[in-house]
Amino acid sequence: MSKVADEMFVALPAKVEVYDPITQAVDVVPMIKRPYVQDDGEIGLDDLAKLSKVPVMWPRGGGYFLSFPLVKGDTGLLVFCDNSIENFIFSDGSTPLDPVDLRLHDISDGFFFPGAVPIAKVIKGEVSTGAAFGKELGAQLRATGAAMEVTTAGAPASVGGYVAMATLVLAELVKISTAIAALGGAYTPAPVASTNLKAD
Repeated sequence: MSKVADEMFVALPAKVEVYDPITQAVDVVPMIKRPYVQDDGEIGLDDLAKLSKVPVMWPRGGGYFLSFPLVKGDTGLLVFCDNSIENFIFSDGSTPLDPVDLRLHDISDGFFFPGAVPIAKVIKGEVSTGAAFGKELGAQLRATGAAMEVTTAGAPASVGGYVAMATLVLAELVKISTAIAALGGAYTPAPVASTNLKAD
C-alpha cells in the first residue's frame, strides 16, 4: 500500500466505550485492526486508537427524530468524510464551508451510525414482516399492513384496547369540564376500571 492510502479511512465497525447524551457523541474503539507491510515483507497489524467525541448520526428530518440510549459495548459503523468536518460540526449547517485544510478521509473526521453488528448479535425475534420499534425481547410496537400491535414479553395486545381506554378517559375529562362550567362546583368523576393498577 502507498503511504497516502495507509493514512486514508473510509468506514470501519466500532464499539462504544462512552456515550454522552448531551453532546450526542461517543468515544469508540475501531474493531478492525490496520494491516501494514513490515520491513521483512510480512503483514503486521496495528490496533487503532480510541476515537473521542465522534458525532452520532440519529435518523432525523422535518422536525422529527429517532433516538435511544447507547451503552458500552454497542457497535456501529464509523464513516469518514472526504474533508475536514470541524467547521461543519460547529456551524448551524445552513451554508457550505471552507474545510480549512487539505486532509482527506482522515480518522478524525468520522460520524458514528449505531447498529452495525456481527451476525451473532442480529435482532432477536420475528421481524420478517412489517415495521417494528422496541426493546429486544421486550416491549415492541409493530405495524403490519393495516394493523398495529403492542407486544410485551412476547404477548401481543391490540392497540385498539389502549385507544378505547384513552377514549374513556377523554370522555370523563369532558364531563368534568362541562360540569364545572355549568354548575360552578366540584365534580367527582366516575371511577375507570384498570387491570394494571390496584389500591393498597
